[in-house]
Amino acid sequence: MRLTQLACDFLSEASASSRNILGKYGDIQSQFFKIVIDDYGYGVHSAKHSTLYENTLATCDLISEVHAYWKFYLSSSLAISNYYHYVSRDHSKYFRAIGAIAVAESMFSHTCRKISQMLHTVFGKSIDTYYFDEHVHIDAHHGRMAFEHVVAPAIERYGNGVIPDIVRGMEELQLLTAIADEDFIAQVSFFDAVADLKTAAQRIHARIVEGSLPQPAITHLATRSQPFITRVSNQDQLYAVQSGTLDLVLGPDQTVRLDRGDVMIVPRQRLHGTAIVSEESWYYVYDFEDYRSCLS
Repeated sequence: MRLTQLACDFLSEASASSRNILGKYGDIQSQFFKIVIDDYGYGVHSAKHSTLYENTLATCDLISEVHAYWKFYLSSSLAISNYYHYVSRDHSKYFRAIGAIAVAESMFSHTCRKISQMLHTVFGKSIDTYYFDEHVHIDAHHGRMAFEHVVAPAIERYGNGVIPDIVRGMEELQLLTAIADEDFIAQVSFFDAVADLKTAAQRIHARIVEGSLPQPAITHLATRSQPFITRVSNQDQLYAVQSGTLDLVLGPDQTVRLDRGDVMIVPRQRLHGTAIVSEESWYYVYDFEDYRSCLS
């Protein structure tokens, strides 16, 4: 799940930054170009950072095509990638862009060291972690380059008036990263809480059936031929299968089989989708502001 979230940006790495090195420009953009060309492997395809990440995915038996796991991107992962393009495509936001890139490069070195350690702990020696190992030293270097040769010269040339935008870019990127970290932790915790969520759903559904908890439901009748999509909701949801069989899909390799009579809670903001296993399935979805308030 971690690798699929990172694929959102890493398989098209530096595509946003490249918007800032087009056409006629001066020394500051030329220094920025040095960072971008590193990401592109100095024209050597095998050294291109996106290629290195493809190699990592391949050793985990994951698909390396760009956005193959689009349906499993958390909205917070998309937000970070979209933010880079947002501040890079509109050059009135250039100073926010260089602030964001500078702080991202500085943070990423430590992040890559920890991810590499984690991957070897989980997968052993068979996994190719060169992408992350390469970034341990290269992004420490890029962080210094961004601050010393892009951010500082920009302030020197354009004055203190650009500092608020530079700092804004730094703060926005850190905020989005913190949100994404919390979102990812919540999604993985969701995987681990399936048994408890089924138990809670059984208690709540029993109250609905006996009439002590009046709750409207949305009825779904779906067939196996319907396309699989993922979604998030702003409310807690209780799935109750009346007939047939469906899978609640929580991640690329995380599914929960629900047969007739089975129920489960999906907490708000948790990515999930329904895949119909039988020819057709009839199920109810109940919305709750907070399902835990219905347990007493």
